[in-house]
Amino acid sequence: MKKLMLVLITLYIPCLSVDYPADAPGEKAVYERLYDTATVDTITGRVRKIELQSTNGTDNEIRMLVTTQKDTETVFLGPIRLVKEKKMCIIPGDTVEIIGSRVNFRGKNVIIAAQISNKEKRYLFRNRKGLPVWNNR
Repeated sequence: MKKLMLVLITLYIPCLSVDYPADAPGEKAVYERLYDTATVDTITGRVRKIELQSTNGTDNEIRMLVTTQKDTETVFLGPIRLVKEKKMCIIPGDTVEIIGSRVNFRGKNVIIAAQISNKEKRYLFRNRKGLPVWNNR
């Protein structure tokens, strides 16, 4: 229960250290189509920060910074409603394995997560074709 409360607190605390400007109109749909099955990679690292990002007044999205042995990666998860439905319990400091597509998003290299696993659970965000699970309802 303590860990779940920490997750909820972490998700709703404004994040200050990484600045993502608001997306341009129509860009959210482009972001959802960026996943490329040809660039799928797996990384393992420690969650440094979890960020809540508002996109044009639509669903808030979750992004995280994950520090690997080589670098700090920006990982896009998906809309907060999906994270809430999955009762995702990952907090800063957790070690995670992420399978996702490496893409360039507005001039930055990022990973769009298909799956995230920690020692307790595996969370699926996209199917094998890269389609978001939140669109398959």
